[in-house]
Amino acid sequence: MRSLIATLIVAFAVASSGVTAAEFTDEELVELGQAYAQVINDLDADALNALISAPHLAQNIADLAGDSVAEKQELVRVFEAAIPDMSKRMVIELERQGAIAVFMRVHEFAGMRGPLVRYSVGDGYNYALLLPVRPAATGSGALVGDMYFATGGELLSETMGIAAKLMVSPSETFLGKLFGVNEIDRDLSSRLQEVGQLRQQNKLREAFEVLDKMQGSARNHRVIIINALQIASQLDENLYREELRRLAKYHKDDPRAAFTLLDHYFFENDLDSAMSIIDLMERTYGSDAVIFLFRANVELARNRIDNALRFAERSVQLEPDHENAQWTLLTVLVQAQRFGESVKVLQVLESEFGYVFAREDFEAEPLYAEFVRSDEFAQWIDAL
Repeated sequence: MRSLIATLIVAFAVASSGVTAAEFTDEELVELGQAYAQVINDLDADALNALISAPHLAQNIADLAGDSVAEKQELVRVFEAAIPDMSKRMVIELERQGAIAVFMRVHEFAGMRGPLVRYSVGDGYNYALLLPVRPAATGSGALVGDMYFATGGELLSETMGIAAKLMVSPSETFLGKLFGVNEIDRDLSSRLQEVGQLRQQNKLREAFEVLDKMQGSARNHRVIIINALQIASQLDENLYREELRRLAKYHKDDPRAAFTLLDHYFFENDLDSAMSIIDLMERTYGSDAVIFLFRANVELARNRIDNALRFAERSVQLEPDHENAQWTLLTVLVQAQRFGESVKVLQVLESEFGYVFAREDFEAEPLYAEFVRSDEFAQWIDAL
């Protein structure tokens, strides 16, 4: 999911309006969430554009990034014209990654209410809360006005506004608000502008090196680390893990960093911290198959097979059509040596997900060694 969120940040953002989510009915928000997930899965850039309020997008970014009336007007013009191309690039990247979007429910947290959509790419996940606005032309229905992404811990329009400003000319006033200080070193301003320009030119290695040479508290600020993480995720796994360690060291108690740190705690085998993050995810986004899938994996790593099985079964119960949930359940059942039930899961994978299995698929995997020697496996594989 790391590359997915980086793509979304670079390619696409929508902005908020004065309309509150309380003015929308659940039916309107369900319709918006279902439509958004559908256009993502259909890879339909034109339909995606139709769900976005371009004027709100441009104005919101301009309000954040612009220092003067003239600069804000120019940013509005530039971003409003760029939205169709950004949407096309987003769709191209989603197609490359095989991303899938699922509308979950109408959800509310931290004073925000809207459709909750879950993205998945392979084994990676992200949650987005869509914040609605009214179409200016009709005054009825709902369009996407902003998005809160779990991995970023902030509104996507904020992220885009910051990125836009850093790519142009970050003023000391803007940087002061961003870093929460009254005075900004001019060297920091020039370095951030250089990073923005290098990223715009796709010179990611050079951009990372500029960030990495920053000194003291600036290098360890959350904004700098998040920028470094976005770049490192596209360069090198070791760089990415090192930035995660830095984020954990300096910002482990910042709720905006929590979702991103889940990767770190799994890498470091800090399973108690990983489970704490999963607890926070469930409190924030509610229960779904992915939450229980994560719990099952933590308990499996702890060798608490009974707990892992309980969570894996709950994951499948919540979303039987979730493929990764089925595979996680199979893994736990095999380790529990419940081979008859393991065969039943394999039969589901065959009938519902189109898998065609052969004996050699299992013989080369140490996980399945005992299973392969079982009577249950022999009866199943011989009947194929």
